[in-house]
Amino acid sequence: MKRTATLICVVLGLAVSACSGAANSAAPASSSAPLTHTALPGASAAAAAATPATYEVGQTITVKKDGADWATVTVSDVKVSPSFDRGDGSFEMPTETGLVFVSAKVDYVAIAGGVEADAFSWSFFTGSTAGHQAVVLYGPKPELDDVTLSATQKASGYVVAEVPATGVVTAEFRFADWDDAPVFKMVLRAA
Repeated sequence: MKRTATLICVVLGLAVSACSGAANSAAPASSSAPLTHTALPGASAAAAAATPATYEVGQTITVKKDGADWATVTVSDVKVSPSFDRGDGSFEMPTETGLVFVSAKVDYVAIAGGVEADAFSWSFFTGSTAGHQAVVLYGPKPELDDVTLSATQKASGYVVAEVPATGVVTAEFRFADWDDAPVFKMVLRAA
């Protein structure tokens, strides 16, 4: 019953702290305290995918996995670029006309051991259309490397995707173990 009550709170988008014994909680956006988000063990992917928590760029989110603090994640320095300068007078362009690059810096601080920090934990969408990760040579540095962190270790780097030139762009975070449900999302470009 406790798991059902927690899931209902998440699905309804209520402040989970209002449910007794709930594992998820979030500080108000204006607070300097990190926000918290928890993946619910046993929750259906469809239910969780329908309502992932939404945060703003620049907020530090404390992510819980299996009920325990896992890592803090902060997304910042979001940029939209039609191309990347190669430094020799030429430019690296998106793979298709009508697409642009969106890049974001992602910072991880492991609270527990076994935190996988990698670009493949991130999915990008314009509306309901998925963008795709871009492999660029001349984009922002450093790139977010695929690394497994021990408690207290940090990783930082940029992820880059190709998305349509117009429309709202969101990024969704999933655990690197390929859980189908997004854990949280944020708007990278409003329009």
